[in-house]
Amino acid sequence: MGGNTNTQDFAYYVPNIGAGHAIAKEKSDAKNPVHFKPFKHSQTSSIHTGVPFNDTNWRLIFAEKGQAILRDHLIGLQCGNEPDCYLSHGHCAEPYGPTGYSNEFAALVTAIQNDPQIPMKKMLIGPSLASGLWSPEQLWETGYLERFKGSLTEVTME
Repeated sequence: MGGNTNTQDFAYYVPNIGAGHAIAKEKSDAKNPVHFKPFKHSQTSSIHTGVPFNDTNWRLIFAEKGQAILRDHLIGLQCGNEPDCYLSHGHCAEPYGPTGYSNEFAALVTAIQNDPQIPMKKMLIGPSLASGLWSPEQLWETGYLERFKGSLTEVTME
């Protein structure tokens, strides 16, 4: 469930991919500049996963299943991956900037707060900026840190 790096925002949940496989990777989006070779997970004591951020019809199943399956091994849910690059990667339309991301993050926080299948509410990770078109300081000016201190478990940069 989910993706990683530049594919996270386009991830979708599949209950079973068969043949004993744990993950599958699509190579269908030429707009994403990062490509990884297949890999296998071994014993992992703690895991981050993410909630896709390319649609405000939130696919909360990633948080629901992540918490139900991984329990104490889930240490955070990344919300948005390099949102400062969404425009340059063609993932959203203008105008999109720090205020737009902050408002979308607020909508996600509200959706998570209202979802009884997500018992651990303070698990979010963000903003995961990559030094794209806007700086962390521009996001801080929207009140991001103060607004979401009750939901963020990690403040991240790529």
